Amino acid sequence: MASEDAAEEPGREPGAQLDPPRLLGSRDPDTGEVYFPPRRYSVDGRLRECMPVVLSSAGTLSSHTSLGKRHYGEVDLPDGPRIIT
Repeated sequence: MASEDAAEEPGREPGAQLDPPRLLGSRDPDTGEVYFPPRRYSVDGRLRECMPVVLSSAGTLSSHTSLGKRHYGEVDLPDGPRIIT
């Protein structure tokens, strides 16, 4: 995937500025599960180090709400995680 390649480019730090700006996450190398925000280790307690990945720039709006002039939404990314915006 192109998004994975960008995060794993030689010499590119996981927190490097991307143009255009993108969300960074992490992927468990054994299970393939993707996390946002990024995690250093897997969640199952086996201490596998996760790999940095650049997340998709588009997703599907799952739900939304408004509180006064503020608007919030949950977005399902194709990579797996759900983010709140």
